[in-house]
Amino acid sequence: MIKQIAWDEIYPIWETFLWPQRSSKIESNSAMVFNQPGIYRIENMHTLPTFVGYYLGSQLIGVSSGHRCIDNSYRIRGTWLNESHRGNGIAQQLIAVLIDTGIKENTQFAWTIPRVGASSTMFARMGFETVSDEFSTETGTNVYSKLDYTNFHISGVTPLRV
Repeated sequence: MIKQIAWDEIYPIWETFLWPQRSSKIESNSAMVFNQPGIYRIENMHTLPTFVGYYLGSQLIGVSSGHRCIDNSYRIRGTWLNESHRGNGIAQQLIAVLIDTGIKENTQFAWTIPRVGASSTMFARMGFETVSDEFSTETGTNVYSKLDYTNFHISGVTPLRV
């Protein structure tokens, strides 16, 4: 079951499982700018983020988040799913909720910076287009990916409402 969660619920997941080697401060929002590595806009830090979690019984097994950016886009970030539950469409369901949130907030498009590999492949299957070359961050090799909302599709999964 997908539920909206709080910062104090997602933060320990991010710190322990998603970004354990990260040296920069983990914050609720990101100041990064779409498709401009190294460019930051502090205004992105002042929008209200949405945190979602997937619960199996009382166990939180997956998380993701999103927030509006100053350029009227919607940034999806921090998607993590317990390894033993991958491949079942759960991460896609979490992301679908965030895409729906971005649409409801009247943003123009959604974007993310997935790690190259399974994560970037999953986003591509949902209709995200890779729009950059690979680049390195402190957490791995990534790409910028963009979703024009008219291209959104998710095989066999109905977007859920939080």
